[in-house]
Order: sequence, then C-alpha cells, then structure tokens
Amino acid sequence: MKYAYTFIIALILVSCSNTDMEDPIDNSPVDNDPIVSDEIEISEILQEKVRIGDTITVIGNNLDKISSFKFKTVNDEIQNLSFIPPLEKKPQEIKVIVPTVNNELFELLFLENNSVVHSAPLNLFGTFPLRFNFDSFNANSVKMVSENTAFVSAGTKLYKTIDGGYEWELVKDFEHYIGSSMFFLNENLGWVEIRDNSNSILYYTDDGGATFSKIFENIFVYKSIIQIYFSSPTNGYLLTTKGEIYHTEDNSNFNLVYDYPNSNEGSGYTEFFHLSVFNNTLIASGESGPNGDEPVLMYKTGNAYSYTNFDKVVNNVQLINDSEAYHIRKTSGFDDKLYFSNSISSVWEETSDKRIHDFYFIDKNKGIGISSDTNYSKHIVFETLDGGKTWINKFELRNAEYALDIDFYNGTGFISGYGGKIWKHIF
Repeated sequence: MKYAYTFIIALILVSCSNTDMEDPIDNSPVDNDPIVSDEIEISEILQEKVRIGDTITVIGNNLDKISSFKFKTVNDEIQNLSFIPPLEKKPQEIKVIVPTVNNELFELLFLENNSVVHSAPLNLFGTFPLRFNFDSFNANSVKMVSENTAFVSAGTKLYKTIDGGYEWELVKDFEHYIGSSMFFLNENLGWVEIRDNSNSILYYTDDGGATFSKIFENIFVYKSIIQIYFSSPTNGYLLTTKGEIYHTEDNSNFNLVYDYPNSNEGSGYTEFFHLSVFNNTLIASGESGPNGDEPVLMYKTGNAYSYTNFDKVVNNVQLINDSEAYHIRKTSGFDDKLYFSNSISSVWEETSDKRIHDFYFIDKNKGIGISSDTNYSKHIVFETLDGGKTWINKFELRNAEYALDIDFYNGTGFISGYGGKIWKHIF
C-alpha cells in the first residue's frame, strides 16, 4: 500500500499512528446517545470494512457541520485519545482516517462539537493489536482451534480465549516454564510440555485444561521438546532440540523413531527449531555441525527419514501439502528470505527479495509475513496473496515490538510476541 500525503495530512496521521496503540481510554465528555440532526444527513459510507490507516469516505448532506469523530468498540471503549478531525470536509463528502482500534467490531461516531449526531457500525480487518497483556511474560506459543477459541502459553502459564481474543482466562499455572511446546487439537484435547530441571514432562488434557495428566517423561540433558503435533487424539509427533522424533499411536507410548545423526555427540552442535506435519509427511528445520554452521532440513516421506544440508540458516518451515512447503532462510545479517519448493527434498526457490523473518500460510497463496525495518527496531506485518511474490497491506508494530509465534484458523489468526503482546489478523 503506497502513501502520499501532504504535510498537513501527515500531522493528522501522527495522532492516529501506532504510538497511540495503548493510550488510555479518553474520558472527555461525549454524549454517546446520538442526537438526530435534521440538517446532517448520512446517505452512504463507502468503506464498511477497513484497516487501521484506511480512509473512510462518507457521502451525505451538510457534512461540513461535523466537527470531529470518535471510534467506539462494542465494549463501549472510546479508542482514540483525542477527537479525530476530518481529513477532508465538504458539504456532501467527509473523510476520516482509521486510527489504531483494538476490536474488529466498532462504531464510527459523528460529532458536532461534543455531541454525537450520528453513528455507523463498521468492521476492522487486517492486523490490529489486542489490549490484553499476558503479565508481561513472552507469549511464546499460540494455537487456534476455532475462529474464536485459542490457547497461548506465556511463561509458566496457559491461557485460553473463547471470544476471539478480547478476554483471556488463566487455564493453569504449571509453575515451570512452558516454552514453545504446546499443541491443541480442539477446544478440549491438548498437550503441554514443561521443563522441571532436566526432566521433560508432557501433560495431556481432554477437558480443555480443567485437569492435566502426565503421559510422557524423559530426562533430557542439554535438550528439550521443541515442537508438538497431533493429527488425532492418539497419533502424534514430538521433536526435540537435538533432532529426535518421537511418535505415538496411542497417546501413551512414545517411541523414538528417528535420531538426527551424531546429534548427541559431545563435540558436535545440533539445534532444531520447527516442525511441520501434513498427513504422513514431516519436515523439521535446524542446524548442526561442529559450530552450528550446517543448516539442515530433516524430512519424512512415507516411512523413510532423510535430511538435506544448506549453506544458510533455515528457520521456520511449513508444509502446504504432501510435497509443497515454505521455509525461511537467512541470507545475511537480518536479511531472512522466504523460499518455496514443490518437492521438499529437492529445489527451493526464493519467492522475492523481501525481508521475511517469519510467516504463516492458510493456503498455497495466501498468508502473512513478518518483516522488519532497516535497523530491526520493530517487526512489520505484511500480507501476500500470491505465495510470497508480492507483499501488501503493511502494518507496523511499535518500536521494540517483535512477534514470536503465529497461528490461523481459516482466515483469522493471532500473532503472539515479546512482553506478552498479542495481535489479531483477519483476512
């Protein structure tokens, strides 16, 4: 999305930028009960679904009498600190820029002086911040099981939302660090791994976290379970940081089915990060070698395991189907790039020259990518509709805000981050 504003418009945008993301609720006196104006007439709003930063155009009569706007969410929060002045104002047309809003359902309030004379319901999409903060712990892992229900692990605690991320309840405090090892198959069935000294303990719940039972425990010295995936209540995989794959067919017995070569030798270095599974195909990314300088993709096709070494660090990886996948490869410094392959064991091609540090695709073409500014002072969220060839609809996080994990259910997703931050994205 390209922006070309005059100086005076830029001044308006400053008051509507991400620096207001967590401004306190405005308590300026506003009569929220609209006073029907015989003079001001709203006949059409050209945009009813908008992104933060979009321009809303309103058509009607005597619109030049409108002095300012407010944005009110469904929970009656006035979202912006000050009255928003019109971007442009004419008798038959008025425009306003959407500031940072923290709820997908909100009302645009039209004010004449301090009195609301009209209101209109609108919908937000794209990326926007949620107000909830997970006690300032890093929100390391997020898992969606429906468009409204999701789980987040932050520090030692597991949280759950059932209203699309606007309210979160504490499910359980394990009193030991959860990390990124958390997976839920649906609202009731879930697995959480915690570290108790050198013990790696896998807990299972079949009642949405009301109770947990211990189903796997192992003494992992200098390693831990880094990723969990289950395709059914009984069939699942565990990936350790040393490239070991554990498999279960009964959610009780976990068998070591693959061990990345030489990963446990004292002189070597191995660290795996990500796991992706689709049907009977599995792929995992990591690095190995004496100094961790041999990036590797480990994969399983059918019943056979193998791996491929690369010359650059390979990070996040995602299978789209049995043969096609995306992964992130570090090219130099902070310049990570997104790669695609239609055959995971052969050729990988760079999708574009865009800096992409993390990603999530909801199908082969549509997804989001996490980029950054030149100095890596913050993360920036982009959309792609063509498999990463082009990136559109830029949304900048605030300075020193960085994403940690992404998950989607259909076209709705969450992005969790450092300091307990969380954002929502709606396609």
